[in-house]
Amino acid sequence: MHRLKQNQKKLNAMRPTYATVLILLFSAFLTACCTKKDCRTIEDLSEIQFVNFQASELDSMVIETYDAVLSIRFDSTFRSATVVGSYMAISFANEFDREKSYRIINLSSGQVDTLSQFLTKREKCNTCFPSKAKGNVTVLDSYVVNSDTFYGELLSVAKRD
Repeated sequence: MHRLKQNQKKLNAMRPTYATVLILLFSAFLTACCTKKDCRTIEDLSEIQFVNFQASELDSMVIETYDAVLSIRFDSTFRSATVVGSYMAISFANEFDREKSYRIINLSSGQVDTLSQFLTKREKCNTCFPSKAKGNVTVLDSYVVNSDTFYGELLSVAKRD
């Protein structure tokens, strides 16, 4: 009987208290919410998403790169869209440059779209305790497709009828 009481005392001493469990859970929560945020920066832009197109309509595309006011063409590349998850996209041949403008010519449908006037903003990313991994990052705030302004961190072009 004495040995049983001694073993029970040892077990009781090894059991974590509620405070210890709460501290561990709180620490795990902070780590999960603060350090796993995906910080998508303007430098991460590598593609243009296409909305409401069929795959057959995006098999022959030309991306022309211009200066900001579309007066000097720097580059022209031929592309086909690819399926990326649940959408169709074409990738830039070179690194995306917010100081330039782009003309997308869809050879299959004849649709021509101009992307320009890329504005950015600074945003906090992963700055909460205990992580200060990236701090402030530059993200895409808005851009113009033809004459319409769109807001968001991703570039997209919609099919016109």
